[in-house]
Order: sequence, then structure tokens, then C-alpha cells
Amino acid sequence: MNEWRAICNWLAPNKIGKLNFDFNKNSYYNVKLSKGVSSSSFYNMGVHDKFNGDYRIIEFTLEFTTVGDYAAIGNTNSTSLE
Repeated sequence: MNEWRAICNWLAPNKIGKLNFDFNKNSYYNVKLSKGVSSSSFYNMGVHDKFNGDYRIIEFTLEFTTVGDYAAIGNTNSTSLE
């Protein structure tokens, strides 16, 4: 549960970050969450590890909104070809 709370803090609606997709790794969108994390479902996998505790799968829904520009922004790589 501590890790879940850390994820929710990381996904705070007031934080802006870069979002890119596997189908276009060379560009990104500046986004923030439209609202908080919702539709959380916790599934206990029935597996217990003495170091990590119980294993769970957590499903949740995120909605993003673009910030600044609605279109994809330039290259994610900043390497120079000189």
C-alpha cells in the first residue's frame, strides 16, 4: 500500500510531464492529469514473498490533458550529429 500511495503522489494532477507512445518514440506531449487516479481495483495474487510481502495487481484509469500545445513536440533525443 505504501508503493500505491507513492504512485498516486507521483501522478498528482498538478504535475506536468512528458508523455510519449511506443508507436512514435521520437516525439512527446506535455501533459498533466485531467483528474486524479480513478477506478482502482486491487487483486491479491495469492503469492507471498518473505522479502516483498503479498503480490497484488492494481488497475486504474488515467486521463491526461495537453499543456501548452495540443500537438506532439519535437524529438525526445537531444544528441548532436556533429
